[in-house]
Amino acid sequence: MKISGILILSLLLALVACDGASDKGTGTMNTINLSEWERKMHVTFPEDTRALGLRVEPGMDDAAYLKVRMPVRAWEKFLEESPVDPQDLDTAKRFFLGDDDDWWDPGKPAELPTAQANLPDGSVLNLGVDLSGATEATVYLMWHQR
Repeated sequence: MKISGILILSLLLALVACDGASDKGTGTMNTINLSEWERKMHVTFPEDTRALGLRVEPGMDDAAYLKVRMPVRAWEKFLEESPVDPQDLDTAKRFFLGDDDDWWDPGKPAELPTAQANLPDGSVLNLGVDLSGATEATVYLMWHQR
């Protein structure tokens, strides 16, 4: 009887551990609240912006990876109103966005001009844009605390 109790307890602990290990804080399109991230990232998303994925990495210095798609016609205004200096955008700065991981794939586009901005609250926003689509821009936003 003691052995089966220990086995059940071990199984429950393993299930809880596996559940936590598989959760990367990833949101789906239907659960991502873009207005929350507008405040945190100091940006304003155009009305037709669609969230493609979100991964939050809590820790001593929190980080978040947000990938969105917006009409290409809205890109210029979005950039203009963002904290990023458009003249800082450079494909050589793609490394600011980190490594590819599932849907987060900044290594995939042939061109991905990227820049970094220091935000008023002391956090940092890295922004990259894929403008290879005829009608839509894919924007990679990587935010982190210092």
